[in-house]
Amino acid sequence: MTCRLSVFAVIAFAAFAAGAWAEDATPSPPAEGTPAPAAPPVGPTATSPRWITFSLGPTFYYLFDHATQTTLGKEVYGGELRFRYHPVPWFAIGFNPGYLVGQQHSTVNLGPSGYQTSFQRLTSSSLTVLNVGLYAQILPFHRVNPFVGVTGGAGYYSGRLEPQNINSPLPLGHDALTSIVNRWAADVGGEAGLDVRITPWFGVFAIGFCQYYGAVQAQLAIPGAVEKIRFPLSQAGATAGIIVYY
Repeated sequence: MTCRLSVFAVIAFAAFAAGAWAEDATPSPPAEGTPAPAAPPVGPTATSPRWITFSLGPTFYYLFDHATQTTLGKEVYGGELRFRYHPVPWFAIGFNPGYLVGQQHSTVNLGPSGYQTSFQRLTSSSLTVLNVGLYAQILPFHRVNPFVGVTGGAGYYSGRLEPQNINSPLPLGHDALTSIVNRWAADVGGEAGLDVRITPWFGVFAIGFCQYYGAVQAQLAIPGAVEKIRFPLSQAGATAGIIVYY
């Protein structure tokens, strides 16, 4: 019995001591007129590291090669969606899919003298781009951050060359002068740009780039004439749009 009373006394004393310690540990309310401490910020700040970014913007390509310009046109337009992962503030790994389209009218003359065929050609083309990139962030902790990078990957070119207003001494129809090209081509390039963080979660960006693709080739064949067309897809371009930080 004495042992049990001793155990109960020890437990009661421990509970009383714990309650007294908890009262002493409770912070006292601020004195009247003292401003309350500011709450910690929620989410990233304008200078916090960027771990993942998503960006979307319209994209413009200017094609360099003269033969490509003549057949496909000088410009194609579309858009790109960019994902970047930043394992450290000054370095990023990116994936940049895009889709661009263009149209071009050109004049074609085929065949020897006396059998020459001429027509207007309409080229409708599309380019699907799948690139990855490595980027160096120059000012990763600043609101305005310039960056440079190298890219590589592949593009899928799809083109349809159709004749219009055919003038020929031979019985040539639309199908005989239509050519379709579908081909993958590898590419390498470089980029430079900057992004501007407007809020902790949102900003804008602008990028200029230069890319070189392998060439694609199409062939038109009619009696007495064969025209082989090679399209080197070297180009410069630009994109700008919105960026979201996560």
